[in-house]
Amino acid sequence: MKGIFITGTDTDAGKTVVTQGILHALRRRGGNAMLSKPVQTGVRQGVAPDFDTVLQNLSISLPAEHRSALLPFCFEAATSPHLASRLEPQRPAPTVHAIVENLRQAETWYDFLVVEGAGGLYVPLNDTETMLDLAAALDFPTILVVRNTLGCLNHALLSLEAIQRAGISCLGWILCETTPPQDGLEETIRRDTRPSLSARTTLPCLAEIPWQNVSETLPLWEDVPETLLEMLTPIPPTPPEDLLPFDRQHLFHPYTSITAPLPVYAVSSARKTTLQTVDGQALTDGMASWWCAIHGYSHPHLVSAIQQQAAKMAHVMFGGITHPPAVALGQKLLEMLEQHLERSPFEHIFFADSGSIAVEVALKMAFQYWRKQGVENRTKLLTLRGGYHGDTFGAMSVCDPVTGMHSLFQGILPRHYFAPRPQCRFHDPWQEADFHPFRQLVEEYHAEIAAVILEPIVQGAGGMWFYHPQYLREVRTLCNQYGILLIFDEIATGFGRTGKMFAMQHAEVIPDILCLGKALTGGMLSLAAVLAQPKVTENVGTLMHGPTFMANPLACAVACASLELLQTTPWQAQVQKIETILQEEWTPLAQLSGVREVRVLGAIGVVECADDVPVAAFQQFCVRCGGWIRPFGKLIYLMPPYVIQESELRDLCQIVRSWCENL
Repeated sequence: MKGIFITGTDTDAGKTVVTQGILHALRRRGGNAMLSKPVQTGVRQGVAPDFDTVLQNLSISLPAEHRSALLPFCFEAATSPHLASRLEPQRPAPTVHAIVENLRQAETWYDFLVVEGAGGLYVPLNDTETMLDLAAALDFPTILVVRNTLGCLNHALLSLEAIQRAGISCLGWILCETTPPQDGLEETIRRDTRPSLSARTTLPCLAEIPWQNVSETLPLWEDVPETLLEMLTPIPPTPPEDLLPFDRQHLFHPYTSITAPLPVYAVSSARKTTLQTVDGQALTDGMASWWCAIHGYSHPHLVSAIQQQAAKMAHVMFGGITHPPAVALGQKLLEMLEQHLERSPFEHIFFADSGSIAVEVALKMAFQYWRKQGVENRTKLLTLRGGYHGDTFGAMSVCDPVTGMHSLFQGILPRHYFAPRPQCRFHDPWQEADFHPFRQLVEEYHAEIAAVILEPIVQGAGGMWFYHPQYLREVRTLCNQYGILLIFDEIATGFGRTGKMFAMQHAEVIPDILCLGKALTGGMLSLAAVLAQPKVTENVGTLMHGPTFMANPLACAVACASLELLQTTPWQAQVQKIETILQEEWTPLAQLSGVREVRVLGAIGVVECADDVPVAAFQQFCVRCGGWIRPFGKLIYLMPPYVIQESELRDLCQIVRSWCENL
């Protein structure tokens, strides 16, 4: 649907004045715009005061069918919707679902809807839903109407924060005077509102509406800014210059030959779970941008965090300097670990540029730990086959020796020890024999091993493999026995992806060093963190690593915002819902001849095919069907944003089903 949602700081903030003015201006431009007032209270003898007055002022008449869709819930009591419906039990209580369905019907008649909410954002529609829930469900850009009076700064800032936290796009705010001009302190307060509010939010003031006499009829706000109308009815952009020829000739892409590259698709914007291509196609993203965009794209709360921080300080060297975003992020990470682990021994944090660099830092910590103690022979690492830890040299050396590019750099990469991939599945009964090869390697080479590094529970880019939690418990016990440091790479699994905040919680095992990344910033900027126990850092001394953009303030600020968002949204329910849908949709695929296995854990779904998936042909098929899924090897997988809608996820699952049924 196309439209805009008008809300206010409170009742009688001036929403209807704004709504009427915008509707009038849009219709004057020749558009087929229409007003919707989903809930109207204070209705007398079938007349809805605000709704009918606006239509009368603009000389609009409606068929009865249209009226019932645009004004679906009416009550006589002039009170909040939830109370009005209790007082009039013969009428159905308003619900978000019912309102959206009515507006979908109205969409077939009108090309643009101006939807006016009742009161403010937290006005209850019923016992469980508010106007904010309706705004989020509609997913229209929102304008906040601010009544210019004492106390409006507080109401406005809280409302704008609520809009952004809910992931709703906000165009800005409009200041409205609802009482006649006055001399003295009241007028001083009014003059101060705009500069004071502008100084405290990055969202723009779209207009100021002076007081108008409303004693007889609703006044018509004639002076609608042209810039606002352009936001609502944008001029179609000029098609951009074709990006693909230059890209093909000059730009490297990940794991792709520059002389014989795979096809690429030009994307102009991204919002929530949708990638918009330059030629106008909308693609539902099943990759969360390689697993990091857990809140979806362009979330207003994250965008605002970057904007506000950029206005203060985009970057400053971390050598000899600290700053509030870095300290705040460090505090949040330690608090989060303390909250989700039975005990959290982590005290020290190194902020790295990316996941690969975080692994490099963790390995340096392990090696320096032993050198500081005068132990020279512990120069090897032990890890698992099927793992992936990054593409820099230290990280690459502990990736799977077959799929991890070792053959390309033979004789250059350091050689380490690899145990077989665990075979005991996550949900299967534990098999003690599965751990014997790992135990034998430790017993034979423990004097050389500085650290064990592995991905807990889920091996990601190395094969999307889910193994038994007991394996981690056995590793921890053995590392303790032989004094070997244990490093967990939770770059892909941290922050809820497996159904727990951290994958190690499945085993209730805590490493000595922990790497986090990807979803840390919600996919907005590159940042990773290495956390270490004091027993490690006390024996490291000066860690010889210092990236130019270490603890970048922009990245730290948006990471703080992303963690706040994660902790205040129902991420566990979202992940559980994704897991349920993936199981429902994909479990039957295991019976197909071209499918070897289906695996699902948390917000991760994997279809392992019998043969390698042709990347170019598969992606062309997905794009044609309106989805973005990138396979590798024999694996087709989904790791979508947590905010993906059920219909979107089922559509992606159906795309994969259609492909597999034709193998």
